[in-house]
Order: sequence, then C-alpha cells, then structure tokens
Amino acid sequence: MGTDLQHLLDKIQAEGLDKAKAGADALLARARDEARQIVDLAQQQAAELAARAQQEAEAHRQRATEAVRQAGRNVMLGVEKSTRELLEKVLFRGVKTAMALPEVLTPLLLETVRVYVARGETVSARLPKDAEALLHALRGQLRREAESGSVEVELDAAQGPGFSLRIQNGRVEHDFSAAAVAAAMSKTLRPQLAELLK
Repeated sequence: MGTDLQHLLDKIQAEGLDKAKAGADALLARARDEARQIVDLAQQQAAELAARAQQEAEAHRQRATEAVRQAGRNVMLGVEKSTRELLEKVLFRGVKTAMALPEVLTPLLLETVRVYVARGETVSARLPKDAEALLHALRGQLRREAESGSVEVELDAAQGPGFSLRIQNGRVEHDFSAAAVAAAMSKTLRPQLAELLK
C-alpha cells in the first residue's frame, strides 16, 4: 500500500506540476499576447503622432514660406511707394522751378493760348499773383488777340506756379500748374518706374 500511495502522490504531484506548468504557459502566452498588442498599439500611436507632426511641420513650413513671400511683397510695395513719392517730389520741385522761369512759362502759355484762339475759342488765362512782369509781357505779345476780345490774362492769388486756362465762357478749365504737370509726368513715368523696380 505504501508504494501505491507513493505512486498516487507522485501522480498527483506530476499532474499538479503539469497543470501548474500549463497554467504558467497559458499566462505567459497571454502576457506575450498582451505585450505584443501594447507594442503594436504604441507603434500605431507613434506612427500617427509622427504623421500628425509631419503634417503640422509641412503646414508651418507653408505658412512661413507664405509669410516670407508676403513680407517680400510688402517690402517691394514699400520701396515702390517711397520711390514713387520721391519721384513725385523731385518732379514737382523741378517743374515748379521751371514754371517760375519766364523763358519756360512764356512760350508755353503763348503757344497754348494761340492753339485755342485758332480754334475760335475765347481764352481766359490765370497767372500766379507774383507774375506781374510776365502778365505785362504776355499782354504785349498777345495784343492782337486781346484786342479782338478772344484773350484775357489776369493774376490770381489762388494760382500756383504755372497757369490755368478757361475756355468756352469758363465752362472748361485746363490746369497747367506745376502740381498738375508734375502729376501728369509722374503718371506717365510710373509704369516704367514699376518695371525698373521689378
């Protein structure tokens, strides 16, 4: 009976060990499975984070590139505006100086008046208040037109350097002031200036 008992105890112990080993193997297999799932999930999340980071980096790069482009455009627009303003100031100073010179203003005014008179227009010319000597010279040179009543030359405190003409009984006015001539010249030169700045 002793051997049978021993044999039974050995058998129980062997079965217990087999069961324990099978349980341990199952636990180990489940633990490995769960570990693999955790690793897979971590890798998936890392890939998603990397993709999102890549997208955000690309979006940031595009925004930065656009910001640099916009800054470049703003600089060019600023340079163009400053250059245009400088050109207008230089033109105005030059035209203002030229329009104050009798040797420039007299032939320009005479030719302009004679063109309108030749068309049968009655012309009223206005000169700056400080152009009294020029007024007398012009009246002398336009004596024939003045005698026919087709030309009148007068001083006007509101008139800047240059002159203005009224025709068709004052219904139409042409401005040949330094400011108007400089503005017209600037407008003509702007496209070439813009092309140079490009």
